[in-house]
Formats: sequence, structure tokens, C-alpha cells
Amino acid sequence: MFASQLKSFVLIATLSFTAAMATSNEVQAAELSDITGQIEQVIASQTQQLLQSARQELMLSLRMQVAEAIDELNTQIADTQVQSEKDDTVLLISQKPE
Repeated sequence: MFASQLKSFVLIATLSFTAAMATSNEVQAAELSDITGQIEQVIASQTQQLLQSARQELMLSLRMQVAEAIDELNTQIADTQVQSEKDDTVLLISQKPE
């Protein structure tokens, strides 16, 4: 996901720059400045999208890790309770008067 966004980001920036340079040699400094400003805006926009996507994926990953840890803990607690019940049963049987 990041790779495709990064590729599109680089492609847009490169195409914008190439289009600006290919127009003609008559490009004045003001027009070049405008084009540079547009490229900077595209870069800023793509960077924001990339950071937002990274944040969402990080949050999803953290939520999954927490859910897995909770599930593992619940399994361990259940196993401990079952073992404790077995131990109690063995103690009761062994203490039963004959």
C-alpha cells in the first residue's frame, strides 16, 4: 500500500516537473515559481495521505496485538481454572474416608 502511494507520489511530481520544463524555453521565472509551488502542494498532499495511511495501519496493528494478547491471557486463565478444578477433585478423592 505504501509502495503504490509512494510510486504515485513520485510519478505525479515527476510528470508535473517534466510538463513544466517541456512547455517551452519561454517559461518565465514567475511561471516557474508557480509550477514549483504546485509541485510542493502535490508533495505536501501526498505526504499527508501517506502519513494518515501509516497512522491507520499502525493503529490497526496495535489493536490486533492487544486483541491477541487478551485472547491468550483469557486462554491461560481458563486453562488454569480447569487445572485447579482437577487438582481440587484429586484432593477430594484422596481425602475421602473409606
